[in-house]
Amino acid sequence: MKTSEIVLLTGISIFAGVLLFNSLDMPFSSGMTFGPGFVPLIVAGALLLTIAMKVLHGLTPRTSAGAQVEMNDSEDRVASTGDAAPQRARSHLHAGLGIVGLMGVMALAIASMGYIGVMTPLALLMILVSWYFAGHSLIRSIGVTLLVMLAIYGVFALWLRIPLH
Repeated sequence: MKTSEIVLLTGISIFAGVLLFNSLDMPFSSGMTFGPGFVPLIVAGALLLTIAMKVLHGLTPRTSAGAQVEMNDSEDRVASTGDAAPQRARSHLHAGLGIVGLMGVMALAIASMGYIGVMTPLALLMILVSWYFAGHSLIRSIGVTLLVMLAIYGVFALWLRIPLH
């Protein structure tokens, strides 16, 4: 695993652990409906489970023939271009600027949630991450985001009756 992945997983693990610890003080249910501890406990458990799966996946060796061929192909392309160092530097700069830009957009989205609600900024962030960072087409990013937003609305607004504004 990369150092950045380890740092990110450690930070999310700490967040999930604190969330889990604090949610244990809240009632899980209150008679006929969910209590205030339901959502934080489920989210913390899901985060910790996902992180454990990612760590286990990262610890398993992945030396297959296909991975070796892909690595050799990329080494051949770098060797044939001749100017790999400037290309890598440009790609690192591009990635760094993208991350800084995303952090700025996330800060704006979080600040705007108090004024325009949660769903619109969250949808815009999801589209941006899917399109820019994951490399999906814009149509696919919008379609998947709409499906996820419908699921979020169904679970939180309709089923749990948690206001999303």
